[in-house]
Parts: sequence; structure tokens; C-alpha cells
Amino acid sequence: MFMTRIPSLTLQIIKSRKRLALIPTISSAIVTFSKPSDVIQSRAIQTNDQISWLSQLIEALRTLIRSIQMTIIVAPLILSAPVALYLTLYQEMWLDLLIRTIQACGPVYVKLGQWASTRRDLFPHKLCHHLAKLQNQAKVHSWNHTCEILENNKLSESFEDFDTTPIGSGCCAQVYYAKYKNEEVAVKVLHPDTKSRFLRDLTVLRSIVNSISWLFPQLRWLSIKESLEEFAKLMNIQVDLRNEAENLLKFHHNFKDERNVIFPKPILELCSEQVLVESFEHGTSIGTLIQDLDSTPIDSRKRLAAKGVDMFLKMVFRHNFVHCDLHPGNILVSSNDEKLIILDPGITASLSNKDMRNFRAVFSAVVKGDGKTVGEEILAQSEQQCENPQEFINEIEKVVVTARSQLSLAKIDVSDLLNRVFNVLRWHQVKMEPNFTSVIIAIMVLEGLGRTLDPEMDLLWAAAPFLVKDRLFFLVY
Repeated sequence: MFMTRIPSLTLQIIKSRKRLALIPTISSAIVTFSKPSDVIQSRAIQTNDQISWLSQLIEALRTLIRSIQMTIIVAPLILSAPVALYLTLYQEMWLDLLIRTIQACGPVYVKLGQWASTRRDLFPHKLCHHLAKLQNQAKVHSWNHTCEILENNKLSESFEDFDTTPIGSGCCAQVYYAKYKNEEVAVKVLHPDTKSRFLRDLTVLRSIVNSISWLFPQLRWLSIKESLEEFAKLMNIQVDLRNEAENLLKFHHNFKDERNVIFPKPILELCSEQVLVESFEHGTSIGTLIQDLDSTPIDSRKRLAAKGVDMFLKMVFRHNFVHCDLHPGNILVSSNDEKLIILDPGITASLSNKDMRNFRAVFSAVVKGDGKTVGEEILAQSEQQCENPQEFINEIEKVVVTARSQLSLAKIDVSDLLNRVFNVLRWHQVKMEPNFTSVIIAIMVLEGLGRTLDPEMDLLWAAAPFLVKDRLFFLVY
């Protein structure tokens, strides 16, 4: 019965579609009729297209609303900038307003400010000093969101015990205490819509950067657009927790034979883009120890400083894989044996062969007091064309010779030396490769931390064995 109706129905379809000029041939009409699944699929595609179009429209509206919100938040900062520029008295107030404004803008902007504080080859020391004060004041997301993420990743039944109260929260994620196979673990879960919010804010930031580049073409040497894309790449890495898991695994392997350094071990089968599960390590934040130095014996502080320096120099010169976020909150000290526990290696840097050669050359030249070589190596590393290379080299040489005039390398303030070098870089508009700068900033942070624990710490002397194998090197002392 059904088969006998096909010709008549087909003919009606052909006539109808011919009138609409949609189907030119009988054969195509027959194929269309004989495959109803194609019609269903076509409708499904059309529905998906409509949903996709609607999602894009909603996202565009959200971006527009975010742009308006940002304009309102940032307006007082922009309007007061000329006053701070010409009246030194108000600069501190304006910088404090800058910090409050960035924090009001949200976690992505806090991360951007923290990143900018590491680019001292681009921004003034005073500005970087204030930006370094930015804290991760992210709100704690709900337990319902955590449950949803765990269920989506099929982890809701994986843990014997799970403390629903977070033990910490940052810009991108928050951390819980749990037990897996009777072992203590830390579970890091991304905040809701972290990636979409980042992409939305990135769209707004690109618009701002394009406007600044158009209004102030003289700032082109700062490579603001390239710097923003560099930050975007960094954030893309951080919003995928699998990257941090891989970094942990690599650090764990690099320091597996070290008795004084511990990196949490990731449990890879439980890790995903939104969840990181790692061994839970007990310890006291080194920042807490610094706040009450008198309670820690001087010998213990010296040992901790030496262990930190040795760890960092091995990262740089032996492994070429550097943790670039070694602030006090990411370093714990074990209670019994004074081991260093290193957390959150989401941001790392590795130098190319060329950059590593230059880096070693710069370090060695500083120790030897050869400022000319320091200037030449920095220019060789930089892709920026310096208008007056000889003047740049002379100024770098002057900085190094002044620092090296100390009777002992131990008295050289490496952080102060590098800050003065960065001042010369900015004056001559010499921009360094990002990873090179990241490693140098990490050295400054570590040296500041080490000298707080041990004022007599000698970073340059500790680096000597990593720089050369020739014993004649030590004759420069």
C-alpha cells in the first residue's frame, strides 16, 4: 500500500518544488523523498545554526555590557592620570587608585597586572613595584559548581573523603582537601566560566590596546599588541589545568633525586582541563616565617636560603625549566626536615639555546665586572633595534662596574643591579625576549626572598659552579 503511493506523492512534491524553483530534476525529488533521515538531519543542522547564532548574539551582548562596565570602572583612573603625570605629589595616590581599579575589574585584570609587574624592561620600576602588590582576591565559587565539575569529569565517586570547604582560592581556581585511595590529595577546580570570561575580557583589552596604539604611535616600541598576545597565551595555559599537571610531572622528575625539594605529584588519570588532583603536602608558608623571623633560628634561615638558591639555579642552568611564580605563598617549609615544598607551577619558562648562551655570558660577565660584554650580550638577545648601541653599552658597563666595585660579590644587591639595567633598557627602548625577562625577574624575587632569610646570601658566588667548569673562574673573587 505504501509503495503504491510513492509515485503520486513524488509527483506532487516535484510539481510543488518546481513551482518554487527549489528542485530542478525529478531524480533529486525522489532522493529527497526516499531519505527522510536527510530531512531530519537538515532540520537539526538548521536548528543548531540558529542556536549557534543565538549564542554568538548573547556573547556579543555580554561583551558589549562588559565594555560599558569597564568604561565606568576605569573612567576615574583615566581622568585623573594627567594630574598624576604633572604633579608628583599625587602619583602615589594615583598608583593606589590603579591597584584598586584593577582589582575591581576582576581576576583576569589582576593577572594582567601581575604579569605587567614582571616586565620591568617595558614599565617603570615604581609602577612595577605597585603592580606586584596585587593579590588574588577571587571569590570562592559554590560547592554546587564543584559537584557539577566533578560529575562531568566522572570523579564524583572517586574520593573516599572530600572536604567541601576550600582551603584556598585564586584567580582561576580553588583548592580542596580530599582523600583518594587512602592518600591525602589536593583537588583544584576551575572557577565557573573562567575561559569564556577571559575571552570576553581579552576582546575588550584588544579594543583598548588598538585605541592606545592609534592614539600614541610613539609607544609602538613597547609592542603592546604583541605583549597582550603574550599574556593571552599565558592565560590560555593557566585555564587548562592539564598544563599545570604536566609541569608538576616534569618538576617532579627533575628533582626526584633531591632530598631538600618536594613537588606535589599529579594523579594524571584524575586530571582534566577543569580539575587537577595532586598529592597533598603539609608545610608552613615561607611567607609566614618571614613575618616572624625572630622565631626562626638564624642557622635554620641560612639553610633555607641556601636550599632555595640551589633549587633555583638547578632550574635555570641544569634543567632549563623555571618556575616563574615563586612568591612566598607558593613555597612551603616542611615541619620536620626543613624541605622546600613548591606549589602552583602554572607559569614556567625555558630559554632557547641562544638565550641560554647569552644568559650564561651575562651572568659570568657581571661576576667578572665586564660591563661591556653584558651590554653586547643584551643587545644580541634583543630583537629591538637600538638607535645608539654604543651609548647603551657604555651605560650598561657603568652600571655593572659601579656594582662590581664592592669588595665582595656578596655585597652586590642583584635586584638593585637588575633594576638599574632595566632602567637603561627602557631609556634606549630595548625590549627583551619574554622568557629571558621572566627568568631574570624570578632571580630578583628569589634573591629578595633569600636575603630576607639570610642577609649574607651570595647569589653570584652560588651560581659560579653552574656557569663554568674552569677553576680559574674563582680567581675573579
